[in-house]
Formats: sequence, C-alpha cells, structure tokens
Amino acid sequence: WDENRIQIKRTLYQKPIGDGLSIAYLPGATGKAPRGYLAITPVAGGDSARLDIHLLKADQSTLAHETFHALAEVLGRVASRADAPEALRSEYQSLLDFMGYKDHAERVAHPDAKKEERASHAFEMWLAEGRAPSAELLPWIARFKAWFRRIYSPDAVGAIRAQYRREYGQDLELSDDGRRLFARMFA
Repeated sequence: WDENRIQIKRTLYQKPIGDGLSIAYLPGATGKAPRGYLAITPVAGGDSARLDIHLLKADQSTLAHETFHALAEVLGRVASRADAPEALRSEYQSLLDFMGYKDHAERVAHPDAKKEERASHAFEMWLAEGRAPSAELLPWIARFKAWFRRIYSPDAVGAIRAQYRREYGQDLELSDDGRRLFARMFA
C-alpha cells in the first residue's frame, strides 16, 4: 500500500510528500491496505475540489462503496454553502444523523472512519437489497444487487453487516429511515 498515492483532504492523518504538499487519509480499523479510496484534491482559489475514485484491489462493491463517499462529500460541500436550499441542508443533516455526527462542523473538524464507513457499508446493504426508488433506477440497482450476491454470497446484506462488525466492532442495521435516505439521494 503506497501511502504517497492517497490524497484525501478531510482526514485524521496527514503525511508530507514535499513541495509543501501532503496527503491525508482516514485509516481503516484493520490497518489493511484499502481496495480503493476517494481522493479529494483542493483546487486553488476557492472552495472547489477534484474528486477521484481510485480502485486498487477493487471489485464492484468497491465502486459502490467509494461512490457513496464521493456523494456524501459533494452533498456536504453543497449543503454547507450559505446559499444552499433548506431542503438540501435538511437531507444532509439526515445523513449526518445517520452517520452519527452532530453537524457538518463536527464532521469536518473530527472525521471518524467508523462513522464514515458506517454510512458507506449501509449504502452497500441498501444496494444489495435491490429496492430501486424508481423504475428508471431498477436496472442499475438490480445490477449492483447481482454483483453483491456474486461477491459476498446470496445473503450479501448479512455478509456486509458481518464485515462491518469484524472491522469496527459494532453491529450495523439498515433502518427504514436509512433506506428512505438512500432512496431520496437517488430518486
């Protein structure tokens, strides 16, 4: 695992790489090399950033997992702007509540891998259930459900739950509120 390749801005750990630049990352609980990661590179002169998903030892679940991290990051950046619509702010607060953060300021100041991973694993569980929020998304959601069944087992939801428990020492349930939250993010 080459730590010099990881470029996540909002993190727990930072490592200088020269020329005044540093990389930073949220380490997983196991300390194992990630199958993928989301790189967030600030763009000079504003609050913009480039988001790149890196798939190292990836399978289709890694794509879904890292895509959720990207969606959560973008939602947070847009919802925390002064001109963000109240409905968007409310949706982001629902996500923060689900993750276990009090507010956006806490998420930025004290990022917590367990909280971030809780949401991304729950998102994988939601995809593995295969309940599309609209007819247009049915083929896409069905494809992810099939991928998860092939990767994990016919009980992909249970396998994802067990993986989270092994890595973070906590049970993970996908509540109806969580299902509705993910459905609204895509509907």
